[in-house]
Amino acid sequence: MQTKITLIFLFFIFITSCQQNSTQTELNNSILLDIDFDDSNLIHVKDFIDQVTFVPLETNDSCLISRIARVHSIDTLLFVHDIKTNSINVFNEKGKHLYNISKKGQGPGEYISLSKFLIDELKKQLIIYDADSKKLLYYTLNGKYIKEINKFGQNVIIRDIINLPDGNFLCYTPDYTKNIEYQGIFKLDSLGNPDKVYFNSEKYPILLKATESYFNKLSDGTVTIDAGDYNKIFHFKKDSLKCFISYITNRKSPTDYPNIDFESTLPMTPIMEITEKENYILTTWYDFNEEKAYQALYSKKTQKLEFGKFKFNNDLTTGIPSLEVHFNDPNKLLNVIYGYQIPEILESKMVSEEIKEILRKVPDPENANPVLEIQHLKK
Repeated sequence: MQTKITLIFLFFIFITSCQQNSTQTELNNSILLDIDFDDSNLIHVKDFIDQVTFVPLETNDSCLISRIARVHSIDTLLFVHDIKTNSINVFNEKGKHLYNISKKGQGPGEYISLSKFLIDELKKQLIIYDADSKKLLYYTLNGKYIKEINKFGQNVIIRDIINLPDGNFLCYTPDYTKNIEYQGIFKLDSLGNPDKVYFNSEKYPILLKATESYFNKLSDGTVTIDAGDYNKIFHFKKDSLKCFISYITNRKSPTDYPNIDFESTLPMTPIMEITEKENYILTTWYDFNEEKAYQALYSKKTQKLEFGKFKFNNDLTTGIPSLEVHFNDPNKLLNVIYGYQIPEILESKMVSEEIKEILRKVPDPENANPVLEIQHLKK
């Protein structure tokens, strides 16, 4: 059955005070999506990806990457956060390893845990948030220590954090964290002092959908926030938090079951993954009963919505982007190819010989650093 898709626009503003110094605002466009798990529904990758660049990351004794959490591109540099080594490896755009940023310890300029790393693109500074020692550390992009802020967010719990243009920080802590004054989505000032709460209400908890990061940035500085349990995407800009998109579907979602627990097997089709880029929103929907996962691709430019399975062009890409790896570029997607995956890709009939030739050049792939497959989105 052909997927039926209707796009409507609803405009409304809802403002309520959840607690002192707390504001929530909605201003949304609603998308009606008729979810039909029919294998004949296809989304052609070539319709939204222009080209693909493969970047094999150099392997040497001082740079052995096990699991990538985040990749940040700035100028001609690639900052790669390796979870296992708790460090950042820096490469040039061709994948040549330049240096490591590894400052583990308890002294000045050192961190116990590299909980998050951020880049201030205006000041050309690297920022590391250490949740264990509650401090924020600033370095130059080549790893030279600048300063640290101790007792940062001392009285709050921070699940995710992103830097804002004014030097402040937007943070997230799940609303189900009880007896915490600052939870939901809130702002800290540059010294880590609580400033303002934007969402904090038992009637409207923000359970965000993501793996490594809940926040992303667009080119104009807008912070995108993915509230997957509510089939919504929020935007934060200029001290204002608004609902940007709501997906209204013909299937049940977690919000239809007010007292649902995390082990529930009730029939529902929630959003499992959300990635918003400059011109596209990519979502993955999973049906627990049918055990099927399909994608929806929404073009913000044309307002076109497609739902179905990805159909790949074997001369262009190796597969679906790794949405669990955070990549900052608003016009690109990222697929991380680990060494142990290369033999299987080389045997695949779905991958072109041109791509296979690139991967064959990776020496000792089982012990090599990953290859970054950077997918350039159409403008």
